[in-house]
Amino acid sequence: MRACGKNEELVQIPVRFEKPIYGIADAEIVAYMAPGVMVTIIFFLAAIVTSTLMISDRLEGVWERSAVAGVQPKEMLQVHIVLQSLVILMQTIEMMIVAYLGYNLPYKGSLVTIACLLFLQGLGGMCFGFLLSVLCSSYTVSFFIATGSFYPMILLCGILWPIEGMPNVLRLISFALPFTIPAKSLRDLMEKGSPFTNPDIYGGFLITIAWIVGTLALCFLRLRFRKM
Repeated sequence: MRACGKNEELVQIPVRFEKPIYGIADAEIVAYMAPGVMVTIIFFLAAIVTSTLMISDRLEGVWERSAVAGVQPKEMLQVHIVLQSLVILMQTIEMMIVAYLGYNLPYKGSLVTIACLLFLQGLGGMCFGFLLSVLCSSYTVSFFIATGSFYPMILLCGILWPIEGMPNVLRLISFALPFTIPAKSLRDLMEKGSPFTNPDIYGGFLITIAWIVGTLALCFLRLRFRKM
């Protein structure tokens, strides 16, 4: 239009884009995907590690020797939970160092709140892995379920495709997954700096805690009412 001597405003769209309230106008896709990827990695890393612990104890005869010594199965599970919680704590610290110091990901919220959410997600993955190890009788079945649930969850949790663009049925399934809402909470913490009192933030914590309590309850019920 300038070369033809015409007014440039004739070809401009009738919408004016102002400065965004949150984030930047030319945001990179890495900043959008990073929260979901972080939550997914720490969840499934803990799940895969713990999905074989109870199975190995059974196959190696630890259950029988512990039963002779008077140790209950739930007490063995409690010991595993304490030890793996320390491992998850180290994984959380390492992930935050790599993400915010190594890759220099932007964040506006509290690092303590971010660390707590990631740690709880790790605990949720740990409890999910323990549930698999309690229910499954072999390494093969446990690995199949753990790795087989990875792809549906990562495709439906809003990391690769926004939840708003999903059909209603898939959206309902997505909200029932353990890290769909927590991933959004982490994204709001990093991009908006929302406080913990924001429903979008503490909602992610409540979902994570509900998964932890639910899977742990199933683990203890399995150990109590069925013979290992």
